[in-house]
Amino acid sequence: MADLLNTAQKRTVLGHPAVLYSDRTIAIAIAIAIWRQDSVVPDDAALLSVAEKVLPTIPGWGNG
Repeated sequence: MADLLNTAQKRTVLGHPAVLYSDRTIAIAIAIAIWRQDSVVPDDAALLSVAEKVLPTIPGWGNG
């Protein structure tokens, strides 16, 4: 997916490969979307912070 998006960055979140894309929202299998009321894209630190808190709560996350 990262290769298809110009601004996407390959990252690792909690030991799992991830793609950080802080532009307009797209659909993925497990989506974490942060919407700002002022229509500005969220900063990368906010996205990573939410991902690190939410992803471990998904059943089976630690099994991959």
